[in-house]
Amino acid sequence: MNLTVATDRSVAISGLEKRLASGFEGRTAYGVIECYLHSSLLWQRAGETPLRRIKYPGKRSIPSWSWMAYDGAIQYLDVPKEGVEWNNFVSFAQAHGLTAGSLENNPISINELKVGVSALCAAEIQKDPWTMTLDDPGATNIEELACVVIGRRMTSSDSRGGNAELYVLFVKPVFMDGYQRVGAGRIQERHLLAKRVIAGRII
Repeated sequence: MNLTVATDRSVAISGLEKRLASGFEGRTAYGVIECYLHSSLLWQRAGETPLRRIKYPGKRSIPSWSWMAYDGAIQYLDVPKEGVEWNNFVSFAQAHGLTAGSLENNPISINELKVGVSALCAAEIQKDPWTMTLDDPGATNIEELACVVIGRRMTSSDSRGGNAELYVLFVKPVFMDGYQRVGAGRIQERHLLAKRVIAGRII
C-alpha cells in the first residue's frame, strides 16, 4: 500500500475490513476473512526482499499469521480451486480474557489461530527442496521449524509413496503451545517427520 508509516497498515485497512465482514455476513480479523480462512492464510513473501516485522506501539500488536504484521510485498500461494481438502481444525481462537459479548463489540479481538502442528523432516526438505518461502530466511533456522497443514491435495497418481501435496504454514515455537508463523509454501506428505499432530496456537 506504500504507506509512509508502516504502523498505519492495520488502521488503513480497517474500514474495508468492516465492509467485507458485513458483505460476507461473517467475521474478519487482521485482514483475514473467516469464510475464506484457509486460502486467506496462505500468503507469502513476494520477491527476494525479506519481510520485516512491524513494531506496533502499545497494545496494537498484530498476530504473526496476518500480513498486516509485516512490512514488504506479499502474494498468495497458487492453490487449485478444486481437489483441495482443507484442514477444518484450523480456526479463529478467541483471545484470552474476552467474553462472547466483547467479541461482538470488538471483532478484531481474535488474535490467535487454533491449529494442529506437525514436525518436519528438515533434512529431507533441504535435500529435496520444495517451495518453502520464509519471511526472513536469514533469521530462520530450518532445524527449529514445524508446520501447520492448511490444505491437502491428493491425485490418483499420489496414492502411494507419501506424495500428496500439502499447503502449509511454517512455524517456530515461542512457548509451550504457542507458535509464530515464519513462512508458507507447499511440501509433500513424506516431508512430515511423523503422522502425529499436536494442538497449538499461532500468535
